[in-house]
Amino acid sequence: MGIAWDTQVPLYWSADAQLVSSARLAALGHQIEETLQAVTGLEDLRAPVVDDTSQAGQGMARLEFKLNLVLELLSELISQSQERPPPHQVKIGARQVYWTAGADNTPAVGDTGILDLYVHPLYVRPLRLPGQVSTIDATGDHARVTLELAELEPMAQDALERWIFVHHRRSVAQARPEKM
Repeated sequence: MGIAWDTQVPLYWSADAQLVSSARLAALGHQIEETLQAVTGLEDLRAPVVDDTSQAGQGMARLEFKLNLVLELLSELISQSQERPPPHQVKIGARQVYWTAGADNTPAVGDTGILDLYVHPLYVRPLRLPGQVSTIDATGDHARVTLELAELEPMAQDALERWIFVHHRRSVAQARPEKM
């Protein structure tokens, strides 16, 4: 699978037989880029580092901090009014996504569709990943579903790979024991 990010996020699977259309995949690729750009922006909401000691530079830094705070609060308010699907354990890779589904919402092998992943608690739009279900490993009342991602346009694929890499590295760094 290569580099992947293991996480738990709300998700929703929807079958879509029309997914094979190149125009549809191009539109989804554009949505993926926009979503990842927005999520990355939300993840970077923090006080700016000010190297500029001028009064104008410090004023811009304060203004940027206030604007980021307003955006974060607005995003939180909107996300509270939106009902999200339940969270699932997910492993997101550049070419495949694995998730654990309940017996009541497991797709069938060969189904094409879109996996909506709500990857940031403050962002209301999901990361919409198109693909085809390749395997299902059922165990009791749960199933591990493997989704082979559709071929995305190069810019969308690159954005997805960069985003996965950053989250993979963060999870590795957080898993390391701290040195004294």
